[in-house]
Amino acid sequence: MEASGRNSSLCIALVLAAVLGTLAASARGSADAQRGPAGRIAVEGDGEVVVVDARGGHKRQVAVFVEGAPAWSPDGREVAYPAVGAIRATTIRSGRERTIMRTGGAFSVGPGWSPDGRRLAFAMHGAFAATARLVVVERDGRKRHTVDSRAASYQVPQWSPDGRTIAYLRDSDGAPALWLARGDGLGRHVLRRGVYDYPDSVSWSPEGGRIAFVGLVGSRGTEAALVVASANGMRSRAVAGIAGDPGQASVGNVRWSLTGSLIAFIRWSQDAETDDALSVIDLRNDRERVLARAGSIDDVAWSPDGRWLAYLAENPARPSGVPFSVWLIRADGSAKHRLARLYERSDALAWGRAPASNSSSSTGRGR
Repeated sequence: MEASGRNSSLCIALVLAAVLGTLAASARGSADAQRGPAGRIAVEGDGEVVVVDARGGHKRQVAVFVEGAPAWSPDGREVAYPAVGAIRATTIRSGRERTIMRTGGAFSVGPGWSPDGRRLAFAMHGAFAATARLVVVERDGRKRHTVDSRAASYQVPQWSPDGRTIAYLRDSDGAPALWLARGDGLGRHVLRRGVYDYPDSVSWSPEGGRIAFVGLVGSRGTEAALVVASANGMRSRAVAGIAGDPGQASVGNVRWSLTGSLIAFIRWSQDAETDDALSVIDLRNDRERVLARAGSIDDVAWSPDGRWLAYLAENPARPSGVPFSVWLIRADGSAKHRLARLYERSDALAWGRAPASNSSSSTGRGR
């Protein structure tokens, strides 16, 4: 009888322990959800890069004399950016800045990291130049080469998810076209003519089989739309129409979600009375949802887990649009909130994952 009682007590204890463990795990999950998304957001504006903690909003300046958009390394340890006379990168944990490649008097709007983090691609061009050199360089600055010497200016080349192909813009027969090339410059070919040469108008699907871009559609090729095409160029379809003057597309900052079913983009207003809109198109039914509106929205980025969006928008209380703020919103339109107030007009942002060994080091200057 005593042994039976001890066994019963042991069973009850084990059940209670399991229940308590489940409750504790649930509480931790709820707390994580309340704290918000993980990772860090790099923001470029007024010649500097500021990194904002996506969960708490803490700001830290990591670079100055910056000339274009920042880009996170795939491991979330470094942020690269075009600086005066160079492509540079800062290691966030240590605050150490290094030069990847000197560009002399050439200008770039931003680099793109290869998925394995070993190479960067960017377009170099003179001020107001119509063409640029599309360059690929290893992360340590070695083995640099030109992929295309006549790429379009003011663009960020986009690596395919497998790291084999770069999508970029170049004129073809006097009009902008979407081109593909291997990272070594071989295999260059036109994927699609009749596109808009906006810096952030091209985005790969996460599986690499499709590309989204802003282009011309219709029987006469005179209607502007957000288009999704197969990477082999065999199929394409318009997923969101664009009203207004087809010579001036009002859609940009195209960002494909990591889940593959959503594409985020910005609809820019074409008059002073209409706000810009942050929209998401659901590719399963081609339904568009407007998530947020503001007098000016400058950029958008997905969180590493694909559940949140960060965007730059002017503060509603300031008609001048300055200062800007970083805002967060869930992909379903809920939980919209301002993450951090900035002190200048800001032009670009990128959302990087927090590395596993990330430290809470405060190297750098808070703002």
